[in-house]
Amino acid sequence: MRHIPSSLPSWSVALATAAVLALGTGAARADTPYYLGGSLGTSSWRGSVNGIDGSDGGSSYKVYGGYQFTPNYALELSSARLGYQRDANGNQAFARGYSLDGVGLMPMGNGFSLLGRVGLADMKTLTASGSDHGLALKVGAGVQYQLSKSTALRAEWERYRLAAFDTHPNADQFTLGVKFGF
Repeated sequence: MRHIPSSLPSWSVALATAAVLALGTGAARADTPYYLGGSLGTSSWRGSVNGIDGSDGGSSYKVYGGYQFTPNYALELSSARLGYQRDANGNQAFARGYSLDGVGLMPMGNGFSLLGRVGLADMKTLTASGSDHGLALKVGAGVQYQLSKSTALRAEWERYRLAAFDTHPNADQFTLGVKFGF
């Protein structure tokens, strides 16, 4: 089985570091519309990718930053790595990239909000026999719980409609994470 190395883009490491520093230094505040966050989870792939069609899984993540224009609308820029799809021979496909999403929030009371998202992702799909790059349509839904004025927890599902190797497989990402306002 071949392993395809994958590393975090350097700006996503900086984004995650800034979030940790903001939390650790008490700099996180809710009086500005800016926020940073990160989520960990799993993925599920549907459809063949460069001849690879089989089981899926593995860990996935995303780091993001956003600007909340109103209590009900935000714009987010994120970096994500989806898990993998593996066939019976051990060949794997991975995807990673960046996205820009419009996020709608609907407060439900008691600190809970429903959220929905739609966006475009610039994704690179990697296999042992090559890589491909394309735009992916992206949608998602989730729930957010506001722990404090500056900190919220998120549980989300996101679907990427990848454009890879002349096919359009779907990759679902299920994540749990934290969002910090500053």
